[in-house]
Amino acid sequence: MLDLWKGLLRQLIIYVILIMKPYSRDLRQRIINAYTKQEGSQRQIAQRFGVSLSFVQGLLKRYRSCGTLEPKPHGGGQSPKLNPEQMSVVAELVQKNKGATLLQLCYQLEQITGVRVSRPTMGRIIKKLNLSRRRKNRKNKTHRQNKSTGTHKHKTEITQKQPLIAIAKIPHNIEGLSKHLTA
Repeated sequence: MLDLWKGLLRQLIIYVILIMKPYSRDLRQRIINAYTKQEGSQRQIAQRFGVSLSFVQGLLKRYRSCGTLEPKPHGGGQSPKLNPEQMSVVAELVQKNKGATLLQLCYQLEQITGVRVSRPTMGRIIKKLNLSRRRKNRKNKTHRQNKSTGTHKHKTEITQKQPLIAIAKIPHNIEGLSKHLTA
């Protein structure tokens, strides 16, 4: 059991050090050499070098089929939703409409370019462009007071709601309730 924990800890340390970078050509070559010299099974070699069994299997398969130890090229990832022209349109929209919400910017972008983006995507685009879209200070209008008079700016009265029927007058049986409602 202790050996298992040591192995897991070793793999974790190696993972943290490498952080998903391809393994070095030197390590790949040592793994191939150890396997061709029959220094152990694929599983034992994986444990010895602190790599996964699937990595050893894939490396051997690639070495046999292509004759190379080099890592595969990076897959690339998802292409950007907007091209540079459309990104400049977003920059112009943000500059013109400082108070616009992300949804409003999405709608305006779609009207201009025909490309629809989601609200979170628009937020990421603005962040990527290092743009600020500071909105005007918005306070609840019903609680804003006029400094000179001390009164509310908008005519909004805050009153306690009164029950429609006094609770003491509501009858507790169906016959009395129907009489009460018709009266």
